[in-house]
Amino acid sequence: MTAFTQPLAAAAVSFAAALALVPVAARLAAKWGMVAKPRPDRWSEKPTPLLGGLAVYGGLLAAAALFLPLGRAWVIAGAAGGMFLLGLVDDKRRLSPPAKLVGQIVVACVLSFFGVGFQARPMHSLALAASIVWTVAVVNAVNLMDNMDGLSGGVSAIAAFFLAVLFASAGRSAEATLAAALVGGLAGFLVFNFPPAKIFMGDAGALSTGIVLAGLTLSSSLMAGRKLGAASVVLFPALVMAVPLLDVTLVSVTRALRGRAVSEGGKDHTSHRLVRLGLSVRRTVSILYGLSAVCGLTALALAGRLGPMATFTAVAVLWISLGLFFVYLARPSMADPARPAEMPGRMSLVLGLAFKRRILEAAMDIGLALACFAGAYLLRFDFRLSSFYRIQIVASLPWVVGATLLAFQQCGLYRRVWTHQGFRDVGRFGAAAACAAVASLVLTVLLTRFEGYPRSVFPLYGLLLFLGISLTRASFRLLDLFLAANDEGKSPALVYGTGRRAEAAYRDLASPGGTWRPVGFLSPDPSHRGLRLYGLPVFGADEDWSELERKAPFHAVLIAHDELDPETLRRLAERGRAAEKKVLRFRTAFEELGGN
Repeated sequence: MTAFTQPLAAAAVSFAAALALVPVAARLAAKWGMVAKPRPDRWSEKPTPLLGGLAVYGGLLAAAALFLPLGRAWVIAGAAGGMFLLGLVDDKRRLSPPAKLVGQIVVACVLSFFGVGFQARPMHSLALAASIVWTVAVVNAVNLMDNMDGLSGGVSAIAAFFLAVLFASAGRSAEATLAAALVGGLAGFLVFNFPPAKIFMGDAGALSTGIVLAGLTLSSSLMAGRKLGAASVVLFPALVMAVPLLDVTLVSVTRALRGRAVSEGGKDHTSHRLVRLGLSVRRTVSILYGLSAVCGLTALALAGRLGPMATFTAVAVLWISLGLFFVYLARPSMADPARPAEMPGRMSLVLGLAFKRRILEAAMDIGLALACFAGAYLLRFDFRLSSFYRIQIVASLPWVVGATLLAFQQCGLYRRVWTHQGFRDVGRFGAAAACAAVASLVLTVLLTRFEGYPRSVFPLYGLLLFLGISLTRASFRLLDLFLAANDEGKSPALVYGTGRRAEAAYRDLASPGGTWRPVGFLSPDPSHRGLRLYGLPVFGADEDWSELERKAPFHAVLIAHDELDPETLRRLAERGRAAEKKVLRFRTAFEELGGN
């Protein structure tokens, strides 16, 4: 048998068992009154059975009984049973948050007692405490992510899949089988849970799934640590569980800043914020699935053939990207409108200092400088670095990062609202990157006489830094454009015009909120026909609207042209009435409020 044969068989058995158990679980939930009723702080809109976790855990046990040998993997499966019972009681009787937390800690302690945890012999007590904290954090992250149809089950299945691949590749058959069994159980459950859901996993399913993932990531951290050192012991599990952990961090921080208890419910999770921006539930879930897959692939690279420097560079780029995405969603405008709350004075002061002193921005730039400097070496040596150059990179980072931040400051990068910077700032970005590269080179010459340094590294560093600055500073704008283009809550419209007024209209329409979503442009200039503006097609203003409806379905025409005579406006209005389309005029003007 190959290393993947047994895990695949376990996944198939678990899938079939879960698929058969879901209808049984739904009937039992109805009989026992374990049904989630619609609430203002919950996403569900209709009564839904809560016992889907029975199918997930039942499928896992069926596969484990057939394929899993006695050992540490059974310890994890047994701990999942304890969490399942704790969640079952909570689903039935609604335990208080402190009582549920105590139960989670007890099960996590049992798991650690049987040797499932971080390994650090000189600091055994610290490793034990870290293992317990990690287990409880992952369990609650999976539980809190169970806030939308198909979300927690799908993200957990993706994480378990990558863990199964890792363990199978490393010859760890028992752990690979357990992870694959979890994938199969969750897949069978998702057949009924994917939007629109017919059953929820409930706390019984979320808590048991969470502790299996916690136990498997703790086991995987030991493998990664043997290959890449102590840092990867934390990095690998954090990557596999990045999306749930960032979601629970987002919710915890924003609720604390708004003076709300972290344990209370609400529609302020990552998924809710994306839906509030106009995405459908299915598209939101798919985006978070994609993020989970990217994190899983990076985690496999961390434990695979890539060298340490290449892997850590990729990890830095990924975490910067994820950080920007979650900071974008953490903005006050994205909060739950049904739960307004003022920020406590102390937390408001902390936020004010962080933004006024550009602490968060500088922290991001430090990570950017680290990734770009290491990336320059990797490009120079075709991703094969000797130990000499790895040591050289680490030794050079203090003055390279310091010179980079100083160059950014002197070039004015920290004197502007970077989240709204545009093409006019590209020159400033280039100047800042060039100054950073030159300053780093000068310091290197002064401190080391440039002995043993490759000549092409610093120009490459400047180029990568320019690309990194441009992308990070444009990230919020790019997210606005992406979300506006995919906003299914807006009606499609054609913009009449291709000049400055039309561009202003497009930028306004591309911002979150509003009523209309641009799907194309109409131009009275025949030479513009067939071109693309902002990625959208340009049609002729005289084209038949029924033909345009076939090419790009639209509900309205938004006039954004500076020089249209009254007769043209009248004809456009008549065409709108004939085609039953709205015709609106976009205006931008200043209005005097009073005074001289």
